[in-house]
Amino acid sequence: MRFIYICIFLVINAGLSAQSLPMGHPPTGKIPDAPKTKIQIRGIITNATKKIPQKADKIELILLTESGRTPLQEQNDAGPNFAFEKMDSPETPLLIRVSYKGEAYSKLISPDPRALNDIQKINVYENLAKETDLKIQSILEFVKKKDHIKIVEIYAISNFSNPPQTFSPDIFFLPLPEGITELKAYLANATTNTPTPVDLEKTDKGYRLKRGFQPGNSELTIEYTSLGHKFSSSYYRIIPQGKDPVANGKGNTLEMSYGNPRIVAWIPRDAKPEVQGGYLEKLDIPNFGEAMRVSYPSDGSPVIFDLQKGSYDIDDPFNSGENSLFDSPIEASIAIAGAFLFFLTLYALILGSGVTIQRNKNKS
Repeated sequence: MRFIYICIFLVINAGLSAQSLPMGHPPTGKIPDAPKTKIQIRGIITNATKKIPQKADKIELILLTESGRTPLQEQNDAGPNFAFEKMDSPETPLLIRVSYKGEAYSKLISPDPRALNDIQKINVYENLAKETDLKIQSILEFVKKKDHIKIVEIYAISNFSNPPQTFSPDIFFLPLPEGITELKAYLANATTNTPTPVDLEKTDKGYRLKRGFQPGNSELTIEYTSLGHKFSSSYYRIIPQGKDPVANGKGNTLEMSYGNPRIVAWIPRDAKPEVQGGYLEKLDIPNFGEAMRVSYPSDGSPVIFDLQKGSYDIDDPFNSGENSLFDSPIEASIAIAGAFLFFLTLYALILGSGVTIQRNKNKS
């Protein structure tokens, strides 16, 4: 009997719902979505070196999402004024990438309607900056694993050329160790402040970037893995066209190409490296702890870092039995999670301190 009452109730309720709908409308169905607003991305390109409007080799419009970058539109040999075809208003940021004389200049656009409707202003530059227009500071970071070392080289680069110009990558070389694996490079220029993967070309003088250093501050990050717990490290080289990196045991490039010191940090903390070659100074950085400042020989000779002593970092924080440094899985998990914070803190302290790194003449 109860089942019959429920059926009667459902029938009556359905009839009342149908009567309450206006004529011509279906009793059920999804409400159609409101049409999306159409927008048109427009902009102007200026050569900030010459202070004139500038035509570009290519202009690209790219949609940025959590899954990556999706190319939407592009124009070749366009500018200085440009306008893309109308499109639906995006829900995620857009990126305009302008190619000029082999260099890419970007502008990030918020999905906010006001930002999308603005005239996008993008500066490009001539590739004429000199070595003396650059100020470069570097940090070398180690994470010692069971049978290898994960290495990160960070370069903080200030390009203060006047008039503003891009420093060409053609003469900037990174002499990385032989036999390394998992090599990756990222460059964040002042225009977007977003690390972007950049290709490296291997030459007889070292690895060469496929991107230059634009006016303002840039951050170059090089990541790689070296087998074993001992490896050689060389500083960056700036080698003018037609010059050799080393002649008769003496560098014929500017001494700063070799002699700049770099900060060295390591994980775990008890795996302090032994250093052979160059000049070494121990550092006690406030709110951070022990680190090193190592000056590289001006003749281009490498510095040897030996991390065979001490414990090693583990990939599985819950398998702390592999590593005597950790007494419990909880301590191991905290240590692993803190590794990234460790290096970020050091990087912020060095760059934010305002201290210019000087060479130290005390040989280790």
